[in-house]
Amino acid sequence: TSVPVFMASRVLEGAGMGIMGVVGVVAIAPWFAPSKRGVPLGIWAIWVTVAFMVGPALFTALFDATGSWRPVWWGTLMFDVMVLVLFVALYRAPGFVFDGEERPVEIDGAARDELPKPNIKAAVRMPVVWLLGTMMLVYAAASMSIEGFFSTYVYSELAVSLTLAGVIVTSGAVVGSVFAVLSGRISDRIHSRKIVLLVGWIAGIAYSWFVFSVDNLVLFVPIILLIGIGENATSSMIYASTAEMMAPDAVAGASAVLAFMQNIGMFVGTTALGGLVGVLGDWTLAAHCTAVPLYALGLVLTLLAWRKLV
Repeated sequence: TSVPVFMASRVLEGAGMGIMGVVGVVAIAPWFAPSKRGVPLGIWAIWVTVAFMVGPALFTALFDATGSWRPVWWGTLMFDVMVLVLFVALYRAPGFVFDGEERPVEIDGAARDELPKPNIKAAVRMPVVWLLGTMMLVYAAASMSIEGFFSTYVYSELAVSLTLAGVIVTSGAVVGSVFAVLSGRISDRIHSRKIVLLVGWIAGIAYSWFVFSVDNLVLFVPIILLIGIGENATSSMIYASTAEMMAPDAVAGASAVLAFMQNIGMFVGTTALGGLVGVLGDWTLAAHCTAVPLYALGLVLTLLAWRKLV
């Protein structure tokens, strides 16, 4: 009931999200050889997209069942505590590093102390870090401009129940989870992140062009498939490229840049599309002015930097 307290909670929420964006890559990448990081980082990269797709439907259903929003906060609190306990109980840093041939080499405590320490300054001075960061900003802005209003569009424009709208939105998250893993596996198999990334941008252009023109639930099937490819092939490949292209001491700094740019992109995307829908009164035109050119920009950036990417 207090605006200052609410805003303070938002600061903590943003801090938690920023920390996750950095720690996730740093915690996962050392366990896998560089050429095998596509799948694990593909799995991890869905953490934002899936949450933003599943969350609204799940929380709305909880509100409908209880008549209050408070259970949503209590439920997420319990979920966070559970994840914290699991992390403390299960996560360990690897006791090995990979040599130039990607063979694991055991290290002891003394050897671990001699490993390169994270160097934030070195990372932010690398042009390729800001290239990948710009791609992440473009992806996040394009993705969230659609995802932020997807359930609203389905519910209001297709005249379906809130429950059915939630099912459609959640289906996109399920499909996206599959494609995130599949993208990682394909990129590991063909030894190329940039090819899969290119496919992701193309799928993003396609789905964002048509997503707010659909007036038939059946037509959402191919749209959801394209969403799965467009949103998850892009984000997972950007993260995997970062972990593979950076020296060990630069991964944390590069991940921080990606997290920073991702959050800016999410804010810009939702704000821009919401504002345009209000001004233009046309969902399709608003998407054509935001998500479509953003995904196209990501495609152009990838092609221009083709030789620099893995």
